Amino acid sequence: MSTSFQSTIICWHPSDELIFDASGQLVLRTLGGGGPNFARAHNRLFPDSELNLITLLGREQEPLLPRVCSSSVKVKPVFASGKLRTNVTWLGGEEPEYGDTRLLISEIERALFLAAASSVQPDHWHSILGSLPEGVSAFDCAEVVGRVHAREAFILADTRPSILHAMLNCCREAGYSPPNIVRLNLKELKKYAELRRLKVELSVFNLAHVARLVRLLMPGVIAIISLGKPGLLAVTPRRAKRIWLDLEDPLTINPVGCGDSTDAAILGALNEGCSIVDACILGNCAGFANRFSPDPEPGVFDAEYALSLRQYAKTEPVDLPARQPARAQHALRWARAAPRF
Repeated sequence: MSTSFQSTIICWHPSDELIFDASGQLVLRTLGGGGPNFARAHNRLFPDSELNLITLLGREQEPLLPRVCSSSVKVKPVFASGKLRTNVTWLGGEEPEYGDTRLLISEIERALFLAAASSVQPDHWHSILGSLPEGVSAFDCAEVVGRVHAREAFILADTRPSILHAMLNCCREAGYSPPNIVRLNLKELKKYAELRRLKVELSVFNLAHVARLVRLLMPGVIAIISLGKPGLLAVTPRRAKRIWLDLEDPLTINPVGCGDSTDAAILGALNEGCSIVDACILGNCAGFANRFSPDPEPGVFDAEYALSLRQYAKTEPVDLPARQPARAQHALRWARAAPRF
């Protein structure tokens, strides 16, 4: 990719990532979580473009910063007195073990971080990602979106449904414009629907139902739904499309960072002026390349290989009715009248 641009990502909660091989030997210790993984993938695909990473960080992780910084990635750390969570990853496709520790920050650290997060420049796409540390509320997150007068704010998959739900409520109550694009997976979308008092069953075999639910819950918002191996579902106010790669799925080598690589590719493509569909195509390619990468570090993969995968991209429209059924409209009216989260 050749266009030069600048973008900012705000990572609420990175992690201390320990990566082991199948024999139990420690292969790598690095900064993990959405922000650092995202930054590394962005640097692979868009090395000529500047990325600002604003993140909370524990002092003991400061020596790991060089694993994220590069000529195109600038990190603005706000150091917290608490400890980052520790994630353990086993190479070879096994599921990683995620730590439960949430970073606890003081009121001063919270103020410093929110000030840094609210200072990003307009006229480019921004990302907000990660679970919130103790001391940062969904309203804080909504305020950042409201203060940043960018073209769009982009929430990525690391944002938990409960935080997304509370944040969208806060945006509405405070009079802020909500984010224009939200990315969730099917499991997160189901949880978000349940927070809105809707019981749903979602499946990759009924994408029309998924797309209708997205429009019902988030009218006017573009949603990118991760389907796993079947690719991505992009739902806009006018249409819905499934985007996938027509390839045999290789044996997964590195399971961590695939979603973050997908997000980095989507954000960069949007900054280059690509359509939602073209951005999702590149996102699929980056996620696929990360899974197949022999490099143990999340977000590090062969960019040329990722770009070459675009020739295998397929798209398929998902037919939707012009209006929601009366039963669904009644359910949504009831959900809106229910107490807010």
